Amino acid sequence: MIDYIVHIIAIPILLIASFIDFRSREVPDTLSYGLIFIGSAFSIAVSILSWDYHPLLYSLAGFIIFAAFGFLAYYTGQWGGGDAKLLMGLGILLGFPLNFQLDGFFISFFINLLFAGAVYGLLWIVYLIFANFKKFKEESSKFMAKRSMIIIRRVTLFFSFGLLAASLIISDIEFKIFFALLALFSFMSYFIGAYGKIVEKCCMIKTIPIEKLTEGDWIVHDIKIGGKKVCSAKDLGISKKQINILLNYKRKGKIKEIMIKEGIPFVPSFLLAYLFTMFFGNVLFLFAFF
Repeated sequence: MIDYIVHIIAIPILLIASFIDFRSREVPDTLSYGLIFIGSAFSIAVSILSWDYHPLLYSLAGFIIFAAFGFLAYYTGQWGGGDAKLLMGLGILLGFPLNFQLDGFFISFFINLLFAGAVYGLLWIVYLIFANFKKFKEESSKFMAKRSMIIIRRVTLFFSFGLLAASLIISDIEFKIFFALLALFSFMSYFIGAYGKIVEKCCMIKTIPIEKLTEGDWIVHDIKIGGKKVCSAKDLGISKKQINILLNYKRKGKIKEIMIKEGIPFVPSFLLAYLFTMFFGNVLFLFAFF
C-alpha cells in the first residue's frame, strides 16, 4: 500500500515537471519544494502510524544521497537547480533502506536514471547536431584537438578499461554486469560531455530580451554596466535580484538583451527512469537476462 501511495504522489509530479521543463527549460520551485514537503510529511506520518523511526531515517538517507548527486550535477553544470531539488524530493519520498540491494526500488531507480539520463542526453545532443550540423562540424574539430581534451580522453579510457578488467575478475554475476556497464557508462560520459560542450557552444546559446529572463538562467558573458558587474558567467544561474537590477537598467535604456545558455530539459529522463523501474525493475537485470 505504501509503495502505491508513493507512486501516486511521484508520477503526477514528474509528469507535470517534465511537461514544464520540456517547454520552458525550468522546473518551478513550487513543484520541487512541494515534493520535498509532501515526501517529508509522508515519511513522518508513516513513522508515527507504524510507531517506527525507520521510515523517517530512510527518507533522510534518500535525501542525502540524491542531494549529493544533485549538487554534483548542478555544480558541474550538467543540471539546473530545479532538477537537483526535484531529485532531492524523490529521495525523501522513496527513501533509502540503508542496504545495497540491486533489486530495491531506490537503487534500481538511481541506476536506471544514470542510463536514462545518458541515453536521453545523447539523443538530445544528436538532434541538436543534425539541426545545426555545419556549425557543429567547425567547432568540433577545434574543441577535440585541445590538449586538455586529449588528456581527459586518455584518463577516461584508462578508467573505463580498469572497470572492464574488474568486471572480468569478479565472479558474482550481478556485480560483474554492474562494473561492465559502469565502464560503458564512463566511456560514454566522456563523449556525451565533450560533444555536449560543443553543442552547447554552437547550438544552445541564444539572445533574449531582459524581461524574458527567469531565475536560474545561465549567463554566457559577464554583464557590466557603468563599470559595475551585475552578473557573471560563473554564477550558478542568475538570481531574482540580478534580474530586477537588469530590468531597472533596461528602463534607463542601458541594456536591451542578454545572451544565455539554454540547457537540456533533463526532467523527462527522471520520469522515464521512474516508469521503467516500476514496470521492469533494474536495467542491469535485463542485461543479465539477455
